[in-house]
Amino acid sequence: MKAVTPEEYVEAFRATKVKHWYKSDYISYYKKITAIGAESIRQWICYDPNGKAVAGLSVHDFNGDHSVHLSAFTGKDAYPFQGGTGLIDEWYKDSLARGIKYLSFDQLRQK
Repeated sequence: MKAVTPEEYVEAFRATKVKHWYKSDYISYYKKITAIGAESIRQWICYDPNGKAVAGLSVHDFNGDHSVHLSAFTGKDAYPFQGGTGLIDEWYKDSLARGIKYLSFDQLRQK
C-alpha cells in the first residue's frame, strides 16, 4: 500500500475490475475535485503481492481537522486480504499524524 498521485489513482481505478454502475461517474467526480484543489486530497492504492493495484481510497481534507471519504474502489483480487480495510487503516493513521480529528464516510452510498 502506498500514497499515490491523482494520476496514478485514476489510472489504477480505471484498470481495476470493479462491479460498480457509477465507476466512470466516481472517476469524473474525483477528477473535478482534484482539479479544484489537489493539495486537499489524499489517495492511496493497495497492491497485491505481484504489484497489481487492487483497491484504492481517496479522501478530502478540509477545515484543518476534518477528512471525508471521497471515492474508493475494491476489485475482487483484493478480497482475500481485505485491501479496503488496510486503506481505511492507512487513512486513520495518516490523519492522526496530521492532527486531523474528524473522519467521515459521509459520501458512501449503498442500494
